[in-house]
Amino acid sequence: MMQAGIPGVVGSLWTVAESSTAILMSIFFEEWRTRGLTPPQALRRAQQTLRDARFDEESRRYFARYLTPPGAAREFDLELMLEDFAHPFFWAAFTYTGL
Repeated sequence: MMQAGIPGVVGSLWTVAESSTAILMSIFFEEWRTRGLTPPQALRRAQQTLRDARFDEESRRYFARYLTPPGAAREFDLELMLEDFAHPFFWAAFTYTGL
């Protein structure tokens, strides 16, 4: 990959849940491309944000901005009610490998 000019990749160490991964990756790209963090910093911030997510109105508004189409926000609400994203299963699988 590095010979092809790709400086790094984000990968997962195990099969991950779809909606929580979509949120994590959306936050990752927001932190990396908009806020200017390095990819490893952006991934760590995304992992911390997902880990600390709670089912309340503030969290719903915060995460809804990352979700498209609109039905995805509803799906995330359902998952957040059922799952505790503090569990490492949802965020610890992701690693950044590269420069």
